[in-house]
Amino acid sequence: MHNRISIRITKSAQSSHVQFQYNTPPESILTTDGGNRINGVQDRRGKDIILGGLFTVHNDAEGSAGGKCGNKVWGQGMETLEAMFYSLDSINSDPDLLPNITLGYDIRDTCQ
Repeated sequence: MHNRISIRITKSAQSSHVQFQYNTPPESILTTDGGNRINGVQDRRGKDIILGGLFTVHNDAEGSAGGKCGNKVWGQGMETLEAMFYSLDSINSDPDLLPNITLGYDIRDTCQ
């Protein structure tokens, strides 16, 4: 069973859709603004090692990364977030890389 989180990304006049799939359900999904924005995600249950990630995902109204939280999603921040998910999935699914060790994550959006 795969859990899915869908995030709508708007860039100027174009919009695209990003979807993350997990092999195991996340422990919790932290949201703010009435559930409109992902502020952080965790998957810690039953994991041996937890890796932290700090990524700028949301921009302020002026579009500068790392500033005030806004409703716009910063594409480069999403790419690094997706790269971490992919890396953890790849490592956890290969029994030869870290035998008997499962990696989890605690990832936060760095906007303020």
